[in-house]
Amino acid sequence: MKNKDQRILENRSSLVSSKGDEVFCEDCGELLVFGMQDKQHTFSLGLSSVLECLSIAERDGFVPKLPDEWWVQVCSQSSKISKNYWHINNREK
Repeated sequence: MKNKDQRILENRSSLVSSKGDEVFCEDCGELLVFGMQDKQHTFSLGLSSVLECLSIAERDGFVPKLPDEWWVQVCSQSSKISKNYWHINNREK
């Protein structure tokens, strides 16, 4: 039996459609929601989660550091994004 980490790595997700079918959702607490699909599920992924992952990758050196002004502009769009960003970047790795 495969361990949990191996199963997660082998079940990657991708966009359901790259044709601009993203959902702009005013009532769901997200500025933008992407339709995703893995081997077994179709699900949604909010922009705040994508940016949270980007922030972790940036903090840990996997992607180049983005300008602080970029993050200020992004965080000004949503309190959820701002809260996640500041939480990630003000804790120990």
